[in-house]
Amino acid sequence: MIEQVIVKELLQAVEQKTGLDMQSPTDFEQLRQRLPYRDGLSVSTLKRLWQYVPSGHEPRRATLDILARFCGYADWQAFRLSRQTDSGFLGDAIRTEQLSEGSMVCVTWNPNRRMVLRRLVNERLEVVEAEHAKLQPGDTFYTAWLAVGQPLCASSLQRNGQPLEDYVAGRRDGLTSVTVFATSQCASDKPPRQG
Repeated sequence: MIEQVIVKELLQAVEQKTGLDMQSPTDFEQLRQRLPYRDGLSVSTLKRLWQYVPSGHEPRRATLDILARFCGYADWQAFRLSRQTDSGFLGDAIRTEQLSEGSMVCVTWNPNRRMVLRRLVNERLEVVEAEHAKLQPGDTFYTAWLAVGQPLCASSLQRNGQPLEDYVAGRRDGLTSVTVFATSQCASDKPPRQG
């Protein structure tokens, strides 16, 4: 029962992100075209998942992983974990929906990589500073959470208004720090308040 509720929350997160209400065949086709991970995800699969057409089958884990990554999570398990808590702050993990607009976050990962991010409207983040990272200042993206030990999965990435492929920071070891602070300074000599 709880699993079905969390699947429904994932579908709602996809709808919120896309602005689609998933009530017509066109909605499902548009969603399929927006998904960066199209491996094996057909319009028919999406229709069954949303129960637009009847299905007696449980959704496959791979399908849920694709939709969770689309919503900015590492995978389905990460989405489930995020929904099993009422708090926006999980130790060293921060749900971006809990950050207020304009909030600044510094993230680091190995080897010697760092970004300062600003929370924009619609839960998007903008890169303000970047050191040794493929993302550049001005890039914007969506991610559901920032967590120490977990990779940062940047979806709906845009540079100068143009879409880019999704990006994963800290793919191997995850982020090494996640810090919320008030200014655009993220220096080791003046550590900001840990979130």
